[in-house]
Amino acid sequence: MRILVDQLKQRGVFRAAAYYAAGAWLVVQVATAVFPFLEFPNWSVRLIIVSATAGFPVAMLVSWFYRWTPSGLRREIEPSDRASVGLNAAPAAPARENAIAVLPFADLSPRESQAALGELESKHAVGFSYQIAQAHAWRGERDAGFEWLGRAYAQRDAGVTRMRGDPMLAPLRDDPRYDALVRKLNFPD
Repeated sequence: MRILVDQLKQRGVFRAAAYYAAGAWLVVQVATAVFPFLEFPNWSVRLIIVSATAGFPVAMLVSWFYRWTPSGLRREIEPSDRASVGLNAAPAAPARENAIAVLPFADLSPRESQAALGELESKHAVGFSYQIAQAHAWRGERDAGFEWLGRAYAQRDAGVTRMRGDPMLAPLRDDPRYDALVRKLNFPD
């Protein structure tokens, strides 16, 4: 349930619901106040109310799959990314084209590295599980890498669509768990 709530927040569904409710309320208020003076029939106010109510689920679906950006309405993930790995539901994380995290190297000690990774895991466990798996794989931490790949799969992280050719996961490829996950993802041959 917590993952669903996190996804609703991340995708802006709660914000869209609030804006829609406020806008619909305003339209209904104006209609009920103005329509009688303009001698519109009574059914026209009912039509406005029913339309606003019926439009709510549609608006929530649109807000799940699309996001308003400065350059307009954008789809969260391309349909081909989901279909290529057998993911039929909406992804848990927005698509990140060629995303890479760049952090300054203030201290290269193992203790500081582990602390930074722990902070990354605690703050970004939802939505960035694939990238966390990459970090563990690169560090040679196979069990943790597969644990986070499993989370990425469960969360339908879009990163798993690029798993087969990812050089960051090279340390995991000779493990039988890697082949099992690839089969589970149903990648085309």
